[in-house]
Amino acid sequence: MSDDAPAIRKAFSDCKKDGHIIFDTATFHVESVLQTTGLSNVVIDLKSTLLWGSNITYWRANGLPLGYLNQTTAWMFGGDGVTFNGHGTGTFDGNGQLWYDFTNGVSNLPGRPISIMITNTTNSRFTGLRFVQSQFWTMAIKDSEDVILDSIYVNSTSSSSAPARNTDGVDTFFSNRITFRNWTVTGGDDNISLKANSTNILIQDSVFHRGLGVAIG
Repeated sequence: MSDDAPAIRKAFSDCKKDGHIIFDTATFHVESVLQTTGLSNVVIDLKSTLLWGSNITYWRANGLPLGYLNQTTAWMFGGDGVTFNGHGTGTFDGNGQLWYDFTNGVSNLPGRPISIMITNTTNSRFTGLRFVQSQFWTMAIKDSEDVILDSIYVNSTSSSSAPARNTDGVDTFFSNRITFRNWTVTGGDDNISLKANSTNILIQDSVFHRGLGVAIG
């Protein structure tokens, strides 16, 4: 399978400041980690599907560090004044069934990657994004402030006897003034989890199916 990650990394590098990145209606195959940080006044339009690769050995060995709880992520994303719009159709597909079957119920398996970590992000907005079959936690937000996440859909469910364990919708760390609005989350653990030094977190008009609802700590 060809890897679209190098082209994605180049697009973010070329459009890092005052840029506009558009993912068209194709499926983009992400076979290697993404690190796109330090963005400034960038608009991202995701109109397609980002499909994460199936090489479990690669992901376990190459995930980018969360810097907390010894966890890793497949995509480290960050910036100021960023608008990330999924238009209700833009999808992150974590290929999670492979991970659910591989872990077979083992909790917090080392190297199992978070789909995306939003880090060092300020004055930004994420809207209309869909996350399906996340590998592990769907999203982590760390060291960020004044971020709105609106109309986000998360569904991580297993089609086999192996549970979709540890498929949190989102976990926050060391972040302030984060708004979750109009979320729909179906998963196998915390729907929204507020962890260390999370302050001024607002959750509005959200629906949780299965899972453990809102967790603190």
